[in-house]
Amino acid sequence: MNLSEEKKRQQFVSWLDQQIQALIGDGNVSHLPNAGRKFDWSKESPHTPDELRLAYKIMQDANVVPEWIALGTELETQREAIERLAQRLQHDYRARRSEADRRGSFLMQREADARREAALSRLNDQIADYNRRLLTFNLTRPAQIPQRVPLTLEGVLQAAAEA
Repeated sequence: MNLSEEKKRQQFVSWLDQQIQALIGDGNVSHLPNAGRKFDWSKESPHTPDELRLAYKIMQDANVVPEWIALGTELETQREAIERLAQRLQHDYRARRSEADRRGSFLMQREADARREAALSRLNDQIADYNRRLLTFNLTRPAQIPQRVPLTLEGVLQAAAEA
């Protein structure tokens, strides 16, 4: 491919990206038909597998949510709580170390470090619990739904430091 063909290809890709972004917009879909209405699984839909249509209709009539959806919602709440805890842990540790350094107190530094280690242990336990539940979600979700990635202590702490 010569330079002019490559430039044309890049221009096309750029134009295509702009068109896709224009279609996506800000993510607000409230202007679309049926926005805000419950999805009717009983209707013919390419998203409803034939073998699940009746089961989904019964669940909808009973106002029951599939277990994997409920678990996914709980996992999202649990992940947010873990992230908030990591942010508080980082903030608390920095404040305690700063105060210990300001006072020049070795004992305060040791206490800050000990508190951090205990908090990291609790945070790690919560992450392990989240990841156990996440495995259940990933094994029970329909094939069309992407798997979620497990959390790591390092990743959570890095995200908290960047926030």
